[in-house]
Amino acid sequence: MSKLTIRTLAGILSGLCLALWPALDAVAAEAGSDELPWKTWEFLLGGYLSTHDSTLRVDSRSTGNGTEIDLEDDLGFNKSLDTVRFDAIWRFRPRHRADFSYYRLSRDASRALDRTIEIGDKIFPEGTPAVSDLELTIYKASYTYSVVQNSRLDIGFSAGLHIIEWESQVAADDDWIDTNFETAGTAACARCAR
Repeated sequence: MSKLTIRTLAGILSGLCLALWPALDAVAAEAGSDELPWKTWEFLLGGYLSTHDSTLRVDSRSTGNGTEIDLEDDLGFNKSLDTVRFDAIWRFRPRHRADFSYYRLSRDASRALDRTIEIGDKIFPEGTPAVSDLELTIYKASYTYSVVQNSRLDIGFSAGLHIIEWESQVAADDDWIDTNFETAGTAACARCAR
């Protein structure tokens, strides 16, 4: 999925939500949703400390399997990282809601290689100074139907889309290797709130 496609999808979803919001909000108000403590809109800003143990391998069509690289041990990435997360929840009708999330993990490192590694068609000998960069951007959108919803409990089933953009670069001796890809998946799960 290209960046243009992801941005287009995000724009369409945002536009649809904004266009339908007044009508669905009025329907929800008529249905008596004010009796429950759940707000129509919630915007959340949070953060967390994540711990990483990451490996990466970039294969080559001409030379076969690349070297499995431990990003923390081989390239010097930090094992822990703090990040900010943005979430929005829209309860557009009783028992129905849409959730949106965005967060980004960005790490970089610089060190001399402790061993010879092969990334794609490039071979970097032991002792080569390497500079590396890794960025993950995560977008999530889901719909939830609440099976049980009262003043203290909201339990429901969710289905949604989870999109990850991955960009990484490794440079050794001014020879840059870029790997960029995006992946999208759908997920269904049961969710319990409060």
